[in-house]
Amino acid sequence: MARRKKQQDILDRLMDSFSLRGILLHQATLFVAASCLVIGGVIFLWKNNQASIVNVDEYHLTADKIRMPEPPPWVDIDPRELILSTEQSPSILNPSLIARTAEQVEGMPFVDQIHSISKSKTGVEIDLAYRQPVAVVAINSVTMQGAIDQSTRIKLAVDRNGIVMPKQLSETPNLPIICMPYPVKRQAQLNTWSDWPDNRVRAAAKISQYFVGGDVGVFRVVTSQKPDQLEQKQPFELWSVSGIYGTRIIWGVDPDSQGGTEATVQQKLAAINDLISRLGPLGPVAKQSNQPLGRVFDVRTGEAVELPHDKVAAMPEVKF
Repeated sequence: MARRKKQQDILDRLMDSFSLRGILLHQATLFVAASCLVIGGVIFLWKNNQASIVNVDEYHLTADKIRMPEPPPWVDIDPRELILSTEQSPSILNPSLIARTAEQVEGMPFVDQIHSISKSKTGVEIDLAYRQPVAVVAINSVTMQGAIDQSTRIKLAVDRNGIVMPKQLSETPNLPIICMPYPVKRQAQLNTWSDWPDNRVRAAAKISQYFVGGDVGVFRVVTSQKPDQLEQKQPFELWSVSGIYGTRIIWGVDPDSQGGTEATVQQKLAAINDLISRLGPLGPVAKQSNQPLGRVFDVRTGEAVELPHDKVAAMPEVKF
């Protein structure tokens, strides 16, 4: 009898634990309820008393609290103001501030790379690089035969990725000139901040970035590669101001297409620096009657190898 009663007591307690009363009075339930009350109370107090708890004005984001490199003179708007213009009551305390700022900066066409974005109680720190012109693309009656008259000469600046830069930057001194035969249809697509619609130009821009300033004496980056004959790979060449009558350097393929038998970009640059240390910059050559062709060096193997003219590939059909 006693054993049966004990079993019934155990069964009653077990059933009580599954009842509404048992669940409500369970320790875990009471803990969760208490936690929710505490968190809710904290949120309520913060929303209604944050001004007295934290000096909100101290964390208000203003232009002077955004620290970033100064933009180049040709950027006609303050990027800090662009960041603030899309924010309503911008605050350093906003947990999405970094993500929103990154999105805004990435949308600025004059920004090349974002290295880092961080924030502290004193403001926002942005480390970035602005686009810079590395070359100008020559469009004239030679590079666009049959489409432009001889009096028309257009130069458009591009950055290292082949992005078309503002027109005034085409007069930047000591930028290599990119020369190659262009198809007529490209002319209508050249808008500021757009990708140049020609892989050859983008490849030439990547090469040009290493020769900005004129110290080496590279005046032109040239290829005779025609856009309608891309299967016939023609190398890029570096020319001095004297063209085919001065020193020419055969660079090779697009820097993004390194591999195979060609040396790396760093090896080619080392070979060119060694050549310049021996011969000096690729300067102009005094014009003479019956002037012979200039010297040709090939750096595709990572060494500046001089080529006799009878071993040099046929000269470009287009004389730049």
